[in-house]
Amino acid sequence: MHEDHRKRLRAKLAADENAINEYEALELLLFTALPRVNTNGTAHRLINEFGSIEGVLSAPIESLKQVDGIGEAAAAFLATIGLITRKYATPCDNIPLDFDFRSARQPLIDEFSRFKQEVFLILFLNRRQKIVAKRFITGHRADKVDIDLNEFTSMIVAQKPAFVVFVHNHLSGNVHPSAADDRATEKMYMVLALNNVELLDHIIVSKDSAYSYYYNDDRLNLIKQRALEALS
Repeated sequence: MHEDHRKRLRAKLAADENAINEYEALELLLFTALPRVNTNGTAHRLINEFGSIEGVLSAPIESLKQVDGIGEAAAAFLATIGLITRKYATPCDNIPLDFDFRSARQPLIDEFSRFKQEVFLILFLNRRQKIVAKRFITGHRADKVDIDLNEFTSMIVAQKPAFVVFVHNHLSGNVHPSAADDRATEKMYMVLALNNVELLDHIIVSKDSAYSYYYNDDRLNLIKQRALEALS
């Protein structure tokens, strides 16, 4: 039964990698670390504990071992994947750690130029507005990313940022926010407000331009105001 599930998931990956969600991606890793057990529940427990797959791969070995189903070998395997990702992969490494839209604008344009689909990036910042973690989210469709608010809440609880910046791309080249962009920003800001986290900016990029909610039309403050009114 487990082998059939693994075959289906591997076939899904081969057919369309964008169709793989976060839990399934972690399961695919766990297939190697845990060759003879059902990994679905383990993947969910790991992400629930650490907030995201990035949190799982950044967790210390001893913390990973506290999760039911993860032993010494599996914990070491996941920690090694995290080490390789941090040490040898370089997504967003050109974005200044001390975040400011004006200095981050071109690096963000350059970073997102490699994507052929719409992608959502969440930057987690500390009280000094220094980036301490990043999270890319992709969707099942090339032109749309749906943010799961429960998953987003788990990220916030796990990362405990003081500030957050949203970044996503428009494949059309038009960086002006859509009504859907505004609605998504408002809903996600509600989550932030409930967790005492401030939204610093929402940036939309194309291959040669970028739009900042903070620096344009007071858009960010208006969205925050609507969200707080809805929560009151």
